[in-house]
Amino acid sequence: MGTRIQLHEKLLALFGSNHVYFQPPPTIKMVYPAIVYKFDGIYEKPANNKKYVTENRYIVTFIHKDPDTNYSDDMYGSFSMCSFDRRFVSDNLYHDVYTLYY
Repeated sequence: MGTRIQLHEKLLALFGSNHVYFQPPPTIKMVYPAIVYKFDGIYEKPANNKKYVTENRYIVTFIHKDPDTNYSDDMYGSFSMCSFDRRFVSDNLYHDVYTLYY
């Protein structure tokens, strides 16, 4: 299990920008495209009556203006436990939502 800081550094490297935000408060003025992520829980897999695997679960949202942008290949290539959940549009911005275990 990696730390949140390690995840942040990896997202910065993957995105190639410093517009990566962890649980930003509403007062932050974000610059797009951006990645916003938040802690969403812990995945625990038991084995032999013990916690065998424990991974932190994060919701990672890639926010952008281009409908043809697709970061799925980059996310899947960088994180082995990543899945695409959905895409939605809000305020003329596209939001690609991933579940990531790290």
